[in-house]
Amino acid sequence: MKKSPGQPQKTASSSAPPAKETEISVEAFVGAALQKYQAALISYVITIVRDPERARVVVRDTFIRLCQQDFSKVKTDLKVWLLINGRDAALQVSQKGKPSQPPDEIRWQRVAGPDLSADEKFLQDERFTKIMQLLDQLPIKQREVLILHCQQRMNALEISKITGLSSSQTKVHLHAGLKRMGELLPNDLKI
Repeated sequence: MKKSPGQPQKTASSSAPPAKETEISVEAFVGAALQKYQAALISYVITIVRDPERARVVVRDTFIRLCQQDFSKVKTDLKVWLLINGRDAALQVSQKGKPSQPPDEIRWQRVAGPDLSADEKFLQDERFTKIMQLLDQLPIKQREVLILHCQQRMNALEISKITGLSSSQTKVHLHAGLKRMGELLPNDLKI
């Protein structure tokens, strides 16, 4: 059967709705990624830039970058992609200057949450500050591997994709970091 000139036009107009469905799935994909990974990404970026506001800006920019990606390529390792791009952006931001410290109320809410009493907030913030000071004593690779493992619950293979280290190097840094933190942590902070 021969195609008439009107048939290709119908095919073209019928292809427009699937494009709209793709846009909806893109919105759904990014929305689901935001819901699932935004808090974890902010927590990780804060350890690099040390400022919640800067961390939120970095995370926002990372999700904007995600919107510009081919989702079929990033969806299989989405968390790793987000952490790699968030890390790179955070490192650029942290190199521009020393971040300012947020007011105590903001730090307490970030660390302890709004439901704790002032005393509980203070104690939890104090513990967080001590742990971050101890982490700062570690070499940068050990610190980063330890944060990704403990805070983000990532395994050595996932961490190696983010840091660019081999899996065995990641395990060595993780072991050395855990050992050193065990030596540095005072007994009141050990679990």
